[in-house]
Amino acid sequence: MGSATDTVTIFILATISICVGVGIFAYTIFGRRTRPSRPAADIRKPERQPPISPQQQIEELRARIEQLRASGRKIIAQREEWRGRALSAEAKLAEAATKGDSEHGADRYAALKRYLAKQFHPDNAPGPGIEKMVRSEIFKEIWSEIDRLDHQS
Repeated sequence: MGSATDTVTIFILATISICVGVGIFAYTIFGRRTRPSRPAADIRKPERQPPISPQQQIEELRARIEQLRASGRKIIAQREEWRGRALSAEAKLAEAATKGDSEHGADRYAALKRYLAKQFHPDNAPGPGIEKMVRSEIFKEIWSEIDRLDHQS
């Protein structure tokens, strides 16, 4: 992992150096005007920062690299924590799906059968006449399908 870290460090230093160089170039080109666009009385001179020595730049860049590395380690730890939580949740979900569906589904199926038998069985049909005959026919159709499903499984 040492060579990968060195490669990343070199890449980060090169990127930062390029950004600093582009910034200096842009300031040189666009920061100074050869001819003022406004009258001289309105021009405010920007405060100039003393130039930073290359050694100071290197130290600042190294400090920034260390900050980025610490942030990277923290992010990787958080990613691993979330990955573990996701895998745990998936395992619980898979367990619930295999265990709970077969047990819970059988209970629900039995409860539905009882409800349909109670509501539509000819012996439980209220009142005389056509309503009793209709409930009886509905029960026969539904119950034949239930019997077919029971024999299928």
